[in-house]
Formats: sequence, C-alpha cells, structure tokens
Amino acid sequence: RSALTLVTSPPDLQTALTYRWLGDYYLKTDAPDLAEQAFNQGLQIARRLQQKSLEAEFINRLLAL
Repeated sequence: RSALTLVTSPPDLQTALTYRWLGDYYLKTDAPDLAEQAFNQGLQIARRLQQKSLEAEFINRLLAL
C-alpha cells in the first residue's frame, strides 16, 4: 500500500511489482481499465529501472487485455 501513496522517493523494484500484483487483482475483479492503468505505471517504472524481464511481463499483460 505504501508503494501507491504520494511518491516521496523514486519508485523502486518493489513498487513495480506492487503495480503488477494490483493489475492482476483488477483483472480478477473485472476492472480492466484499472488493470491497464496499473500495468502502464508498472511498465514505466520497469523501463526506468532497466528491468527488461519485468518490462516484458508488463507488455505481455497489456497485450492480453
């Protein structure tokens, strides 16, 4: 939950993973628009952190929507 509050420090890997989990949760609760937002936010963080495998996961989830 702290990963989703106003950012006081740069997002880290844990924040990106939280967005991945949140997007998956939204998909299971039939909220695809919110899932897309979460996946996009996570993707931006993964790109900034140069986490290529995590970036690929977010892209695959977005393509599956």
